[in-house]
Amino acid sequence: SRLDALPQVTHELRDGRSFATQQQFEAFLSGEPLLERLRAHPDVAADVLGSPKLAVVLPTAPEFVTAVARTPKESRPALTGNGSLHVLLIRTRDLAGALADRDDLRHLFLSASRTRLTAALLADQKAARALIDAPSLVAGLRLYPSLIDEITGGSALWRALLRHPGLAPLMKGQLRRSLNQYAGVTRLLAE
Repeated sequence: SRLDALPQVTHELRDGRSFATQQQFEAFLSGEPLLERLRAHPDVAADVLGSPKLAVVLPTAPEFVTAVARTPKESRPALTGNGSLHVLLIRTRDLAGALADRDDLRHLFLSASRTRLTAALLADQKAARALIDAPSLVAGLRLYPSLIDEITGGSALWRALLRHPGLAPLMKGQLRRSLNQYAGVTRLLAE
């Protein structure tokens, strides 16, 4: 069996919490990239297979196993228990790979602002893609978590940052207030 080389996975599957249907289990077994990652990181089996919702996402986002493995054990529940993040993994194809490869992005999703962040990204798919493509946006959001409100509001400032992501790490309170105060300048930057 394909699971013979994965004792931790077999152990987690034995208690039957991971999959609601036979079809979900078969999708899991047919995902060779997923099984390879579980083979490479057997210590995360309990983390990623403990939630039926996450277990169903994994065949389409196997890189998430690596992202969890690269996260300190005590912080893993912030990733594995975040249902909104799991939806984002399905909707935003490259997000799991980016979380696995980039410490900055992973740390953003581990931050105290993660609930607001995932809600904002679910509301604005382009923002999720932008975080993958522009590390400077991630840097700005990590430095200034209040910028998440700009995503949620779809503000001219957020549109300007999407167009000029290098500005995001510079969005200290005064500059941000000035750009919001001079809406014409911000709109020009956004266009």
